[in-house]
Amino acid sequence: MKFFQTLLFVALPCAVFAQSNYHEGYVVKNNGDTLKGYIDAHEWSQNPRSINFKKNESDRQAVNFSPQAVKAFGLTGADTYIAYNGLISMDKNRFPDLPFAVDTTKKSDTIFLKQLVTGKYLKLFYHQDAVKTRFFVAETDTQPVELKYYQYYDSANQLEIKAFYKGQLTFYINKYMPGNAKLARDADEAKFNQADLEKIVLAINGDTAQAKKSAYIRFFIGGGINNIKSRLQDYEPIGVFTQVGPVTEVAVYPETISKYSTTISPRIDLGIDLFNNPNVQKLIFRAEMSLSYNNPRFEYIKYGGGTTNITETYSFDQYSATLTPQLVLNLYNKDNFKLFLNGGVGVNFSSYSNTMLSKGSASDLSSIWMNFPVGAGIVINKKIELSFTYALPESLLNDVSSTFNVTSQYMCFGVKYLFSAQ
Repeated sequence: MKFFQTLLFVALPCAVFAQSNYHEGYVVKNNGDTLKGYIDAHEWSQNPRSINFKKNESDRQAVNFSPQAVKAFGLTGADTYIAYNGLISMDKNRFPDLPFAVDTTKKSDTIFLKQLVTGKYLKLFYHQDAVKTRFFVAETDTQPVELKYYQYYDSANQLEIKAFYKGQLTFYINKYMPGNAKLARDADEAKFNQADLEKIVLAINGDTAQAKKSAYIRFFIGGGINNIKSRLQDYEPIGVFTQVGPVTEVAVYPETISKYSTTISPRIDLGIDLFNNPNVQKLIFRAEMSLSYNNPRFEYIKYGGGTTNITETYSFDQYSATLTPQLVLNLYNKDNFKLFLNGGVGVNFSSYSNTMLSKGSASDLSSIWMNFPVGAGIVINKKIELSFTYALPESLLNDVSSTFNVTSQYMCFGVKYLFSAQ
């Protein structure tokens, strides 16, 4: 079971990179022609070095475009990238992996820059590769210029920071928003991150609010029907009685007991989805809280002494709140229909009542235990999710002996309402 869970978490991210994920988009060629079609969009934690493009989604062969071959490309209603040819910085500037002196190394490269902000005066771009994160600004119809930011250790092994990007931003403020002292102060306090830089560039452009973007989070609420299958395993003696004349002979034999109990009960779900790329939504991290109820009841026969067998009962009511962090992978990923697989780790917080235990005590039942749900489902029109989930059998006891155990597994048919991520 643990091997299966490990395999799932290894396989899900691998599948993200292996599968194509075509979305409507366009490519602007170097001669100015615009090609409309479909682009193979991925999560792209680093800016793509090239893209695959199809005129029609059903085309068997895709055309690969590098930044040398196109001016720009974009996903309809989502991200825009432009080609940039020029110098890029090569110093590492993320603590603690820093050089021991100012590193002004640059190289000439042709890359795709992701457009973050566009406006009346300035555009802001982003680039991420294996070396570092970079930001670029460009005035209208001019070549983007990289914003400069250095972190390094000096000769005394002390951290030094050279935030030249603040002076670059101040230059544009003085040019387009002269006399705006507050904006100049904001630029001087701005950190070298996307949120702060977007805020300054938007203000220079005179935008009072940032254009609406796709959200990186989405909330949901839902429920379902649980089919919970519990199992009791024990090893007890049972008496076999033989009447020999006026005498009853008793033979006691050990017997393996395996009893099942099924509970059909409602379930309530609520939670949050986190997107690495809200416009692609290929791989989603989901944190889900569920409320459920289980009422197993087991009856079995054991030797009661003398010439009798007796019936024993083991039953309880279980109320569980389950927190399940999980990965959701959209195998088929269109705006109005998605097909997904998911898997995670459920941490169950359980309380018990109405215990009738033929063996042990209520303290033997785990108040915190884990299971490993996997599932599949569909999403319709970005709002309605229908799913099937299965959790492997897991013990409900604090201490499992070689002869006695109580386990629980479940299947759930669920429906969720997904609040808009836009």
